[in-house]
Amino acid sequence: MWSEPVANSASGNVSLVWQSHASGDIFGVGRTNVAYNFIDGYGQVAHCRFSVTGTSVDTRPPEVSLCPRNQTAEIELGNNSTTCDWIEPVAFDVLGGIETIRSHTPGAEFPLGLTRVYYQFTDGSGNNSTCEFYINVIEVDTTPPTVHNCPSNIFDQRELDGPLPSVTWEDPTASDLSGHVTVTSSHTPGIFFQVNTTVVTYTFEDAAHNTATCRFEVNVWEVDTRPPRIDNCPANITNSVELGSSGTSIQWTEPNASDPSNVVNRLLRTHKPGDTFISGTHVVTYLYVDASRNMAKCEFGIRINTEDTKPPVIFQCPSDIERIATSHTAGTIVTWSEPTATDYSNYTYTQTHTPGSMFPIGVTRVNYAFIDGSVTNNRAECVFTITIVPVNTTFIELTSCPKDITYTVELGTVNKAVTWIEPVAYDPHGDVTLVLQSHHSGQAFEVGKHAVTYEFTNEAGHVVVCNFTVVIASVDTTPPTVLGCPSDITTEIEKGTWGKSVTWIEPTATDISGKVTLLSRTHVPGSLFYPGQSLVTYIYTDPSHNLAACSFNINTVSVDTSPPQVTSCPYNITNTVQGNDTSAKIYWKTPEAFDLSGDELAIIASYNPGDEFSVGTTKVVYKFADSAQNSAACSFTVTIATVTIETDAISSAEFNNCPKVIDSTPLKSEQECQATWDEPKASDGTQLLFQTHAPGVTVPSGTSIMVTYVFKKNSHLAPCTFTVKCSKVELSKQTQQKAESPLSIAGIVTAAVIGICLLIALLLVCFRRRYRNIKHLKFTDDLASPTFTEAPFVLDDKGMTSRPENDTGL
Repeated sequence: MWSEPVANSASGNVSLVWQSHASGDIFGVGRTNVAYNFIDGYGQVAHCRFSVTGTSVDTRPPEVSLCPRNQTAEIELGNNSTTCDWIEPVAFDVLGGIETIRSHTPGAEFPLGLTRVYYQFTDGSGNNSTCEFYINVIEVDTTPPTVHNCPSNIFDQRELDGPLPSVTWEDPTASDLSGHVTVTSSHTPGIFFQVNTTVVTYTFEDAAHNTATCRFEVNVWEVDTRPPRIDNCPANITNSVELGSSGTSIQWTEPNASDPSNVVNRLLRTHKPGDTFISGTHVVTYLYVDASRNMAKCEFGIRINTEDTKPPVIFQCPSDIERIATSHTAGTIVTWSEPTATDYSNYTYTQTHTPGSMFPIGVTRVNYAFIDGSVTNNRAECVFTITIVPVNTTFIELTSCPKDITYTVELGTVNKAVTWIEPVAYDPHGDVTLVLQSHHSGQAFEVGKHAVTYEFTNEAGHVVVCNFTVVIASVDTTPPTVLGCPSDITTEIEKGTWGKSVTWIEPTATDISGKVTLLSRTHVPGSLFYPGQSLVTYIYTDPSHNLAACSFNINTVSVDTSPPQVTSCPYNITNTVQGNDTSAKIYWKTPEAFDLSGDELAIIASYNPGDEFSVGTTKVVYKFADSAQNSAACSFTVTIATVTIETDAISSAEFNNCPKVIDSTPLKSEQECQATWDEPKASDGTQLLFQTHAPGVTVPSGTSIMVTYVFKKNSHLAPCTFTVKCSKVELSKQTQQKAESPLSIAGIVTAAVIGICLLIALLLVCFRRRYRNIKHLKFTDDLASPTFTEAPFVLDDKGMTSRPENDTGL
């Protein structure tokens, strides 16, 4: 709001002709110019200009996102600090310009213990937002022992048929941060090594069960120049196949091949002991090769004849049985599952004992005999012993039993092999038997809790049990896997526009846990992006707080494809000239255009205001072009028509208030005036024939135009001609008055002279003769092509004109 300005003048008549704004208007942020223009009765102009500046106040602190959670980091035993990384928080403020203060940066060193990390974001108005979290550094031992002086591979050789070499080396050692290391080895220095490559392994283990190994090879070789020697190459074999059988299994002692190098490989074996051979003759071949590719061959034949020599086949023949007798009896009752047999022919069997019999202390032989019905009475026997031992009252001592074992595996791992030292039981007076073992060392255990049981018993039936638990726990340290993370996106935006909406297919994520949560995203598809580069980030987390991120850039490139927009283009202009004039100066308001880019436009004009235009129609073209060569055009026509008036008898028509001089002053700028006047009026019965301009015409600053009205009453014509002038506004009113006074007087004199001359000319022509034709200007629909027609007017004795028949007038 402000107090409206007022103006005073000596003339006493001051008018406010224009104001850009009014008190109470709404103004935006920034500077806005306000102008008032006043004019007095003498045409003097005064201006009042001032500016209104609006500023914005920011009281909102920046908005913080992605503030990290508390973290725990492990540091190796013996170290004092470690580096930690995190995704830094970000802050947004409507006005931008955020200053960030941080206590630590990602990748910084953190000591043992708890450390506070904080961020402070301050916008340009001093508003603050903070983000803080804690990093806890704990000490663990995950480093295996450090091995020293691990021997390199050892190479030795043996003379042909010589003794094996004794190989020695210096034992490797190991050190550990914990100060305690145990060592086991597969070999010791000084032992004899065969001709071969032997891997020697030393295993070092610290108190935290971290292990380190030292491995090297002992390579012993010798030179062999003789082919292998085959021993025990079998002689030809003849056998019989059971009647009704398709073949029989033949056994033989396989030949041996030896070589001074002790390296012999069997290159070929056509059959092996135990293969089934059908009736007929077969050749068995063995081919041996040594390290020097020397070869030796053993061949023999196998002939299979058909006969019935196969005894019955016994099933489920019991193993030897041992039982303990009580101290009050001489034996004990023993039972077992009886054996059975099959044969191509019928069979009978005998047995020495039956299940459930009483057996004395000692060893008793039990025999089942199965005899088939062939002519040879093929016989098969099942023999086992039953041993009854006296009672033993000695108890069993369990010398070792493992403690509970716990291992962790990555989530999704099915199982893990677990090893332990097998438990041992001891009986000083007899043997101990392992009767139950639920699992064995090295077995794979699934995730979960498993009870392991070993049960031992002695001859007296006493039982001792070793129980421990194997726990396989799953943990999740694997971050989610991001799928379909978009590549960088480049899009174009029209220069001068605020922003552009960009869409994309959002990424997804999977995790071995089966559950993934979108923790945050900086933008969503369809967001508005401003010109430049914007980083889009998606962050996913699983139930174990493992993080995975997807980031890509949106590159918004400004381009200019829109042509300039023409905001003002003159209408077609029509003007007239009289007598022998063939051209006239024409003025118009220069067309205006603007471009979204805000760049300055290049303007090419075929004509300029104030140029001379010849009679006829001329096309005026303005072309506007921006820096990207996009263009727009404004075109209009200027038509100049000639008017000739001839009459033999005419008197002045009756009209009044014909202006003399119209003096205008620019209001909005110093380049043009919009001139207005009170139009001349004629008495009743008088007709306005035509006029060259109308009120509101634009006149360039510092120029003048002549305005003509032609009136007709019956056959009498009368012109009204006056000057319209647009003056320039000088720096001071006094200077302006001095400059305008001569022009005003000259304009008045010029207008008066022209009016008197035209009036005299019309009166003289009116009395030249009684009958004359008046040449009239007739405008067709096409203003660019005026035509002239002649129509006779008759002047009677009273000076009145009459229109001939069939004449329609002007």
